[in-house]
Amino acid sequence: MNSEKASIAFDEFIADPNLQSANIGLTIVNAKTRREVFNYNGKKSLIPASSLKMVTATTAMELFGGDHIFSTKLNLEGEIENGILEGNFVVTGGGDPTLGHPELGISAQDFIDECVEAVITQGIHTINGDIICTDHFFSGPTLSPSVSIDNSGNYYAAGSSGLHWRGNSFDIKLSSETLDGGSTRIVDVNPKPVGIEIVNEVTASNINRDLAYIHSIPGSNQMIIRGTIPKGRTSFTIRGSLHDPAKTLRRELIQGFAQNGIRISQNKVFSESKKELGSIEGDPLREIVRYMLFESDNSMADCLLKHIGKRYKNDGSFKGGVNSLQDFWREHGVNTKGWFQCDGSGLSRY
Repeated sequence: MNSEKASIAFDEFIADPNLQSANIGLTIVNAKTRREVFNYNGKKSLIPASSLKMVTATTAMELFGGDHIFSTKLNLEGEIENGILEGNFVVTGGGDPTLGHPELGISAQDFIDECVEAVITQGIHTINGDIICTDHFFSGPTLSPSVSIDNSGNYYAAGSSGLHWRGNSFDIKLSSETLDGGSTRIVDVNPKPVGIEIVNEVTASNINRDLAYIHSIPGSNQMIIRGTIPKGRTSFTIRGSLHDPAKTLRRELIQGFAQNGIRISQNKVFSESKKELGSIEGDPLREIVRYMLFESDNSMADCLLKHIGKRYKNDGSFKGGVNSLQDFWREHGVNTKGWFQCDGSGLSRY
């Protein structure tokens, strides 16, 4: 495409009356020669939304390589005597966004089974201590503070934590009456967030699509569902953001251990004696990036941004990730003037 053809096509594009109030910027560069073909507001700062994920993905692939794998460590703390562990079973997150994910990595049930098997192999039938799930691999808030509060309770605003679990999201199944404006009720919640009260204010509607939204503030103990779902449904699923995945994983592990006859006192025990049981590996980075871009997964993108900060500056926070990402591209000749960034996903409107 030459500059004249590009200019004609662009003039036709912006003549659309639906774009009369829009902010538009476009730069076209020849991929082979690196020469600019067309420029309109090329230096104007615009909100990229989810296209920002391309920058996050490319940077992560450049720094880590497509074969890189994030893992989760299993450890014991304390001494074992006569099948009794005087100490704790510890799961230490390494920022693997595929842990327990429904479509990537190891499934939630398989991970729990692996943990149970790791303990049984040590001859343990009783844990006179607790299950500890640590998510300190990253630092700072799990969700960028500039993300709209209207989004924070919904699955697409699931946070990025050192111990990711089930995509940091959960399902709420609702049933609805057959009348427009009728009531709904919660049929099931899986996995149920620990310490959270879910308040249902959703109504039935003639509109045949999901218009229900979850309002929640990370750290609060209440989630309120508002909006509508289609009428006459026996089971309609919406997804929420799991604000504290480590607590949810701990509860599921306690249940899984109990089902396999392993007793846990849940007492707080401190021990300097530690034993590594191994690591659970996730999918390679290229698979994470493929899924992240195809599904526009915000949680994964923010997780990768924090990994970039951890690798580049040993700062696994949003700020550390942004500074690291921009430093990386400056070192590769990219002009970052006018580049303002708050997360790795583009969910932030800042």
